[in-house]
Parts: sequence; structure tokens; C-alpha cells
Amino acid sequence: MAAEPVVTLFLPASGFLGLIHDHPAMLAELYLLAAARDEETSNVISQETTAADDFILV
Repeated sequence: MAAEPVVTLFLPASGFLGLIHDHPAMLAELYLLAAARDEETSNVISQETTAADDFILV
């Protein structure tokens, strides 16, 4: 579930391979985005969990 509006693009494998063949910088950018997303996910997962008892729900 997205936290904000997003636009998605579906490419079949052949279309994706053609895209990165014609625009190699696109592959590099996608790699950097994936690496950053993986780091963010790892940071969230490594954080200590908090018990629900620590919050006041209104």
C-alpha cells in the first residue's frame, strides 16, 4: 500500500531489456533507487520494536 499517490509502469521482460539496452543510465538509476530502498527497509527492520502499552490511543 502506497503512502502517497504513485504511478506504475508495467513492461514485459523484452520491453525492459530493450529499454535498458537503449538507455543504460536508466538501469544505473534503478539500481541506485533499489539500493536506497533496501537500506531504508533494513534500517526500519533493525529498529527496536515498541510495545503497544507505551502508547495512549484516543
